Amino acid sequence: MPFDSILIPVEEAEAAATLLPLARALLPQGDGEITLLGLVSLPPDVSLSHGAAAARALRQRLIALAAAHPELPLRVRPRIRVSHTPWEEVLHFLQSNRVSLMLLPWDGDPEGWLLGVPLSRVLQEAPCDLLLVRGSIDTPWPRILLPVRGGPYTQLALEVALTLAEAWDGQVTLLHAASEARRIAAAFRPLARQFPRITRQMVAHREVVQAVLEALPHHDGIVMGASTRPGGDGPVSYTHLRAHETG
Repeated sequence: MPFDSILIPVEEAEAAATLLPLARALLPQGDGEITLLGLVSLPPDVSLSHGAAAARALRQRLIALAAAHPELPLRVRPRIRVSHTPWEEVLHFLQSNRVSLMLLPWDGDPEGWLLGVPLSRVLQEAPCDLLLVRGSIDTPWPRILLPVRGGPYTQLALEVALTLAEAWDGQVTLLHAASEARRIAAAFRPLARQFPRITRQMVAHREVVQAVLEALPHHDGIVMGASTRPGGDGPVSYTHLRAHETG
């Protein structure tokens, strides 16, 4: 599935700017659109009218951001949403517009909050695929680590990893548990032939989490897939993308 319609909800223009290189890499070459949806969040006991000045300031920053990147197909939504619960504004937009992928900055806390609600609620309610981005991605990744377990959530992570590898002239390493070796090999052997960007396969003979931690320093970033619902029975997946931080 091509990521030809990418949404970036924006509470801070600076945070949106850090996601633009990633969005550009994910877009089909010469096609697609990146939409910036401005949001102003207010406490429940504050009137929405108090967000007017902040909305005007955010709109100007987003317009300036788009002007600074004329090479990108950026679309700034003219109305800045002022809300006590920004996620509900984003959800309404997603239900009314076709979006193939939504990018959200994330601090890595699975119990944390995004857009004024718990992360778990965003994952449960989003009608499109999500990419949670941890850290700043300033440069392309020549080496991408892709842990896989063969579940339904793997498809989005695989698509993201291969799309980035193609855009960045990179290589993808598959990592899986030894106990899953036969099943994973059967599932991904055809892909390795079909997608030459998959150049390496690693087998974890110990705890998978520990194997990922040991492999990450030898890669520039990691793409990890997961299901939005327990048991993997939901129609939407999210992928966690993180750059390897040195030093």
